[in-house]
Amino acid sequence: LHGPTEHRIEELWQVKLASDARVFNGTKFRLAVWECGRRTCADRGEAAQLLLRLGLTDYREYVGTNLRPEPELAELKEAGRAEHDGNLAACLSNALGVETMLITADCKMVLLQRSGAVATHSGLYNGPSGHPEPSQVPGCVDLSQSLQDGAESLASRVLHELFDSVRQETHEETNIPLESLDQPQLIGAM
Repeated sequence: LHGPTEHRIEELWQVKLASDARVFNGTKFRLAVWECGRRTCADRGEAAQLLLRLGLTDYREYVGTNLRPEPELAELKEAGRAEHDGNLAACLSNALGVETMLITADCKMVLLQRSGAVATHSGLYNGPSGHPEPSQVPGCVDLSQSLQDGAESLASRVLHELFDSVRQETHEETNIPLESLDQPQLIGAM
């Protein structure tokens, strides 16, 4: 991001801190690009594939880019389009989130009403949701950490955190024991 943008991010962050004492900055995955395709699996035949290209961002950058007043947000998107091969999101934080479509044993879907204290969509209903945490992935935030021989790849550990965060958020927001939850399945991206 450009210098004046960094200054504006800090201004908006300070306003947010002054208005909400519960706000804190934390590292998040940044969704840079997603692509859909198909792949052939030996045991399943052809299957859909979703490729996520992730980076790192934080809540401060999210507040200072994605939550800017609309005219400023439009300027950032235009800068992305002009300077990054038409990518409207190139100058935005785009913190990656997850949401659960929680289906009960009797085929009911669980919806929760969002708090009035959240940054966006307060009061609306959705499934248990949140953010995967890069800090939960060894070697993700500090790429200078050495990885042990035989350790799973960074991509595998990030993928595990993406799916594990769905279970964690569901447990934390509904108090359903983790052992009672099935492994999540990816059913969509938006």
